[in-house]
Amino acid sequence: MLKEIKMKLYFFLFITFLAHIAQAQLTTIKGFAPKYIGEKVRLFRYQDLITFTEEEIASTEVQKDSTFTLHFYFKDIERLKLQVGNNYGFLYVQPEGNYEVYFPLTSKFDAQRELGSEVELAFRDLDTLDINYKILQYDRWELDFLGKNYQQKNTEGTSFAQSLDTFKLNVQAYYKKDSSLYMRNFVKFRIAELDELSFLGRRNDAEKFDHYLRTGTVHYHNDPYMTYINKFFAQFFGRSSLEINNKIYLAILKSSPTLLLHAMGDDYRMRNLRLRELIMIKALGEVYYDADFPQTNIEVILDSLSKHTLFEANRIIAQNVHNRLTNLVSGSPTPRYTLNTLDGKEWNQEEGKGKYKYIQFVEYGNTLGQQEMNLMKPIYDRYHGDVEMITVFMDKNQKWTEDKQAKMKSTYPWILTVPMNEYDLKKAFKIEALPFYVLIDPDGFIVQIPALRPSPNGEYETIDKTLYNIHQALMKSQK
Repeated sequence: MLKEIKMKLYFFLFITFLAHIAQAQLTTIKGFAPKYIGEKVRLFRYQDLITFTEEEIASTEVQKDSTFTLHFYFKDIERLKLQVGNNYGFLYVQPEGNYEVYFPLTSKFDAQRELGSEVELAFRDLDTLDINYKILQYDRWELDFLGKNYQQKNTEGTSFAQSLDTFKLNVQAYYKKDSSLYMRNFVKFRIAELDELSFLGRRNDAEKFDHYLRTGTVHYHNDPYMTYINKFFAQFFGRSSLEINNKIYLAILKSSPTLLLHAMGDDYRMRNLRLRELIMIKALGEVYYDADFPQTNIEVILDSLSKHTLFEANRIIAQNVHNRLTNLVSGSPTPRYTLNTLDGKEWNQEEGKGKYKYIQFVEYGNTLGQQEMNLMKPIYDRYHGDVEMITVFMDKNQKWTEDKQAKMKSTYPWILTVPMNEYDLKKAFKIEALPFYVLIDPDGFIVQIPALRPSPNGEYETIDKTLYNIHQALMKSQK
């Protein structure tokens, strides 16, 4: 009987998968990246545009002839992130799209950063009906308008308002019959952003809500729409009326998503139930670090919403907000990671289990990195019996010859490693700058992130005191 149930479940999942593929259509990106030969190419979509949680949908490598090709199935228009090596750029994709892009080494506005920087992709032979072509065309139109008229905003407010009205009418007339719903909404909310400019005669909030949001649906993956939503409903709880705010607070004290949803419904702007549930999730994330709101209650509400919402898309957002707030904080589980020792052996979080771990992410190739490693030596001498110490060299192009490995191991006798996948490691630990440190307890839970460094911070604190306290506690427990 159990075998029959399993077979039915597998069949159902297979049919569901086939249905998804049937809706999606093959899309191709061909790229030319002459400065990235041998580098990993990764394509990401955002699960939502509140938390910007990334989901990898395709990957490959840049070939010896500087080209790469990505094939993937897609069913809607979305803005995707294309990453080559550490750098990244953005493009819109539509089902059955075929794109040829050039991926430059640096942006014309910015030098390359070690941790990666955004570059501007160049397209070849874009179809005039493609969403990228249309958006680039609108961008030029808007930039031309602002270049000619923006200086009037503060000096000649009435004249600017008239120019803006003319621009909006022309744009609306041009895109009114566009076959792409995505493009029509894209333009609508780019214009809405222009309405946010401070000028004489602009709409007030109630007028803007009635004009742009009252009758519309929720466009989860249209970035101008979500940008507008994020700004328009920023700090919703604090900007509500006193009466509604009190009801919201009581609902949170009771850890009740149902009461909270009802409380927000008293606001005129929250008649749309889908939008209300979305803003509720967003607002809970905004007040999480507000001392007036109990974090545990917010976690309970978000955990409930991550399993049960009225709308599936909102459930995914609730899950991502909950994860963002509760991951990588003191007491949370350490993300899974895999490293390689300098001689190529695998090292992961299961190694050294039962001991504290102090992980140092550093670039040995710069002066600060070497200074930090030298400061680790006396700390290692004092505490290596209690704490496993690991250095992760983030120097992408460092060559670890046998002679160099031997010298490093004799100078720094703790565990020396390199990332198996540098991007995944940075993403897992949210590393934005180096050096970076993490302290993990024997059960695999985070004690400090970012942890104190061997060098003093602005308050003259170092990791030494923390490790001393750990040593003393372990001594007492042994007695």
